[in-house]
Amino acid sequence: MKVKLLSFIGILFFITGCFNSKNYIIDNFENGTVSFTEKVNINPGTSGKFEIADNPDPNGINSSSKCWKYTQSETGQKQGGFFCNLKTPVSTSGYKYLHIKYYCMDTNSQPQVLLEGGRFKKEIFPMSNHIPFGINEWEDLVYDLDANELDDVKITGFGLRFKFPSDSTANAVVYIDDIMLSATESGNDGFENYKPKTPQIRNMKKTGLDLTWPAFPNAISYDVYKDDVFFRNTTSTSMSVLGLDEFEVYKFHIVAKNKTGQPSFPSDGVYIQTPESEEHKNIRMAWWREARFGMFIHWGGYSAFAGRFQGKDVKGKQVDYYADGGQNGSYAEWIMYGAGIPRDTYRAKVLKDLTASNYNPKEWVRLAKEAGMKYIVVTSKHHDGLSMFNTNIGWNSVQHSAAKKDLMRELVDEARAAGLKIGFYYSQALDWTNKGGMGWMPQNYDGYGGEWPYPDQVNYVNNLVVPHLQTIIDEYNIDLIWFDMGESKYPELQYRTLKAIKSNRKAKNIIFNDRLDFKIDNGLSGDFYTPEQSIPDIPITGIAGGRDWETCMTMNNNWGYCENDNSWKSSNDLILKLIDIASKGGNFLLNIGPKADGSIPQASIDRLTEIGAWMNINGEAVYGTIANPIDKKMDWGKITRKITKDGKTILYLHVIEWPANGQLSVPLLNSVPSSASILGSNVNIVCESGNNQLIIKGLPASPISNVSTTIKLTFNAKE
Repeated sequence: MKVKLLSFIGILFFITGCFNSKNYIIDNFENGTVSFTEKVNINPGTSGKFEIADNPDPNGINSSSKCWKYTQSETGQKQGGFFCNLKTPVSTSGYKYLHIKYYCMDTNSQPQVLLEGGRFKKEIFPMSNHIPFGINEWEDLVYDLDANELDDVKITGFGLRFKFPSDSTANAVVYIDDIMLSATESGNDGFENYKPKTPQIRNMKKTGLDLTWPAFPNAISYDVYKDDVFFRNTTSTSMSVLGLDEFEVYKFHIVAKNKTGQPSFPSDGVYIQTPESEEHKNIRMAWWREARFGMFIHWGGYSAFAGRFQGKDVKGKQVDYYADGGQNGSYAEWIMYGAGIPRDTYRAKVLKDLTASNYNPKEWVRLAKEAGMKYIVVTSKHHDGLSMFNTNIGWNSVQHSAAKKDLMRELVDEARAAGLKIGFYYSQALDWTNKGGMGWMPQNYDGYGGEWPYPDQVNYVNNLVVPHLQTIIDEYNIDLIWFDMGESKYPELQYRTLKAIKSNRKAKNIIFNDRLDFKIDNGLSGDFYTPEQSIPDIPITGIAGGRDWETCMTMNNNWGYCENDNSWKSSNDLILKLIDIASKGGNFLLNIGPKADGSIPQASIDRLTEIGAWMNINGEAVYGTIANPIDKKMDWGKITRKITKDGKTILYLHVIEWPANGQLSVPLLNSVPSSASILGSNVNIVCESGNNQLIIKGLPASPISNVSTTIKLTFNAKE
């Protein structure tokens, strides 16, 4: 039952507990006037007309006789709307949602709501599963006050902004009705339309946990669901769940039932991952921790553009766009987004110019291996949506590129033959081409831009992402999945994505990063943390608790190939970054961006060759090492450490500033090593301990390397 109130009077009616007993209608316009304000102010810079009008479709979900009509009155304007001060301030206490009935006669749009109070001013959009889907029909838009921290505030100002697809649109018409506060997402009052609070997890173990939830008014029992399948009914407000699998992802939700057996609205799901044993985690991560240095490869549809686009964008405007490697879509691999390239234009370019005519995966692998890299991560699908592997689902290189082939198979085979591990980067959320890809994109809604409706996003995950992941795991037997651009606001879709991996028996030992951004089990679901383009500001002894991490970085400014990007980092700089990262217990994933024909820029080849020359001598001071154990900055360089199987400790001193006097001190080191040497040299050196430091003497006048020379100290006991 809805309580129709024609103006803001009195205090909002609510009861304490899990839900309000009544909705609150801000205005339904049934008295033929606008009741919630004295004056409507048209948005600055726009012109339009508001008026009370007859309901254009009283047979739809809105049977009211009157509603509010807005007509855009001029061309050259892509938006219109209003802002007003309320006659009486309104408290949202006890309410979690704002509902607005919406009817658009011209095109899809997402009316933006502006709410203002004494200490806040927020613009919010409809929930992703309650945005407009069509035209010429009433739809219920729902705005999540709780998620926007507006569930217990006093509103003094209210506004709406409508957006239109083209600046040539004139006389665009929208209707709104039933502006309403509600405790429920459905907007209805009955028992079946109220939502119990989300269950909480207690006492989680490897194979079991406890669920608890607040009592729900008028409920006599609760149905508990595990992974959306009925699990058990209980009259209690808690339940012990046993028999779970170790290191598995689960979803739980509840449905309350009253004495007549009527069910409530389902609660939101709680998502968890059962713990993984330390033994299993160490087995999975062993090769990755040993590797420390890997090659990132950004190759895809964007490579055909080489960082430049000349033509008409999605708004029909002629543009001449250069990627500069900055933020907000100005990377070369973001050119479809940054330049606003229409989908058809982008696809045609890829079909014409992504030839792979000089693609030599054996050479790619040789370059990686000779550079001292132990693994490769390659973009199997980037944000542009082009799948580079063998699939007939969605836009793919086999059917829709000039290459007309699976561009991943040979690379995987060559990496395996060379003894390198291989991982696939996969953009699971952001996808600008395949319908339903998550995130805002300029190509949507005739160039106005926006997100796909939530049902399309669900379909995208179920029928493209999940099958793709199964193919990647089953057919390519990869070692690592490198997600990117997670959408934490869609936990259900992230759950489905991660479940697809966990449910595959071949994925038992797969590693995946943290960029699914699925916050479960009081943490992130990924195996390692991924700072980008920088080395994190962490202690020189590494991240507390030994958390695994990996810095990914470009050699120049762009990830994808960009013909005009000559801002190359020097080989020396890249080697020093590798040393710094290893000394803090991290991995270094260094990028190359091949051209559309598959050839690698010579500048990248030169740097890989020079890094490889240094690694050929000093690689043992990087591979399998852990963070520096000495919590004091060294003015001469960095330290890496290795614990051998027989319990010995090896310290590698990466000497960047070579001492002119032939000796070096290591503070806080009070024991003398059983052996000391310089990698790549036969010079005998002497070590003495005293005064809370180790003194190394007899160093040659000149270093072995002009970048960093490594001194190896072996101790019989653990340091």
